[in-house]
Amino acid sequence: MEDPTEDFEALCDATVLEYAANESPRIWHQMVMEWNWDSGLYFFQWLLNNPATDRATALMMYWMGGPRWYKQAANHTEAKALHISLKSFDFIEELEAKYLAGYFTNSQFAYNPAHDHDGYDWTKEYADKIAVRDIPPIMFQPLSGETVEKPQGFVEGMPEPLATRIDAMLDAFLDEEE
Repeated sequence: MEDPTEDFEALCDATVLEYAANESPRIWHQMVMEWNWDSGLYFFQWLLNNPATDRATALMMYWMGGPRWYKQAANHTEAKALHISLKSFDFIEELEAKYLAGYFTNSQFAYNPAHDHDGYDWTKEYADKIAVRDIPPIMFQPLSGETVEKPQGFVEGMPEPLATRIDAMLDAFLDEEE
């Protein structure tokens, strides 16, 4: 028997991706700035596999994902023993590999992981964790380019029109469940 909640979540995910597909790399960058990681990796996975994603957006996703946390483990077996999400572990590893391989060729925007749009230093995240693998030095290098302004009116990383649409879908879903 299908779980209606899972179906609804898949519909919401698809709605976000459809919206993103019709927006610009600037909007994607702003969505990443404000994204609630508890909402899942589906949007980031889409960006990871989208060659139009800007290098700065990819670098921001990487650092906001807390890569040092995943560097505590050399592989899946160690990650599992440390209760590290394998899905997130794989995401960070794939993102790093694609970044290092030059997959992200668009480089319009600026990003500095040691001083982001809020002045936060992501490179210090999980500095207390003992890493068994190093973060490649290139991942620390700031990218020059156009500074993307912090988004206004976004809700959990979603522009207002998208957030409104998702809220309406949720209301309809909850009404059906009653």
